[in-house]
Amino acid sequence: RGESQIVLKARQVGISWLLAAFAVWQMRRGHQVLIVSKGQREAIELMSKARYVYTHLPAGLAGRLRKTNELELDHSSGGRILALPSTEDAGRGYTVDLVIADEAAFHPYAAANYAAYVPTISAGGQLLMVSKANGSKGFFADLWRATVAGTSGYRERFIGWHERPGRDAAWLADQRGH
Repeated sequence: RGESQIVLKARQVGISWLLAAFAVWQMRRGHQVLIVSKGQREAIELMSKARYVYTHLPAGLAGRLRKTNELELDHSSGGRILALPSTEDAGRGYTVDLVIADEAAFHPYAAANYAAYVPTISAGGQLLMVSKANGSKGFFADLWRATVAGTSGYRERFIGWHERPGRDAAWLADQRGH
């Protein structure tokens, strides 16, 4: 398993697609993947990206799906991707290999969700908590600061605006209205 990471990112840098592809890769390897999104609409949207990635795999790589719906992909390898909105109980009762918390700074129940899935992480699972900033307060902001300080046990990653091809100083000046 990979290391757990807390990722602060700029807007529109393509991370959701990368997370969807990583979830599909893990599912194909027989792993259980839990995606927690801000709400139902966002969970469905990220799962639709995972489904798109899966359906565009070459036939020899795809394998078979045993079950599929707007919030789940269940693979013949035994792997599964389940997407849930951030609710009070999201993540509770699941044992998974990978938790993806997408746009975690905007989850209404981020702390409760984290408490629900942290036992999975402690048992050898991987956490990828990814978000844009949402001010300097809240669960994600606190965990980001602890990670940067080296006290969370996770690795921090920052993905800035310049990571997206085509973004340069002129693009930034235009965005800032200069």
